[in-house]
Amino acid sequence: MILDVGCGDNKQGDLGVDVRKLKGVDVVCDVQHLPFKDDCFSVVKSSVVIEHVLQPFLFLKEQVRVLKPQGTLICEADNARYWRFHIDFSPFEDDFVHHFKSENYDASSEHLRIYYPECVERLFKKAGLDNIIARHKPPAKKLDRAIASLFPMAWKNLCTRFIVRGKKADVR
Repeated sequence: MILDVGCGDNKQGDLGVDVRKLKGVDVVCDVQHLPFKDDCFSVVKSSVVIEHVLQPFLFLKEQVRVLKPQGTLICEADNARYWRFHIDFSPFEDDFVHHFKSENYDASSEHLRIYYPECVERLFKKAGLDNIIARHKPPAKKLDRAIASLFPMAWKNLCTRFIVRGKKADVR
């Protein structure tokens, strides 16, 4: 079974949990206190949720708790290196801003934190996961893809998000 933590109205898995009752949410709960037994899901995933929780380590530790041994934890997060998160667009007109701000820009004001992949990798390790792999998602906007093709060294700064995955150790 696949658990989607913080699924919102876009559940991707067998069971979706969120703090709000939306379309696709099967269980409404605090995502830092999941109402499931230990070791019951083969995959636990969250997509752009870790930025919005007060205690990210406890958030991940709770997901590890409900994950079966050798199960996979997948965490997608907004990329702190993404250049558009570092620009204040407020002095500009809306037509100009529409072309240059991130599609996540409005939500970024709700972020409690924003992460580099290395930070989430360290949290995964601290939470007891092994075989941790992080990768950047390819740039979504045409302008960012064009810049990335011209300046490959800037590629990580042009990716809006990254994904970290790890395996729960087999406790035997």
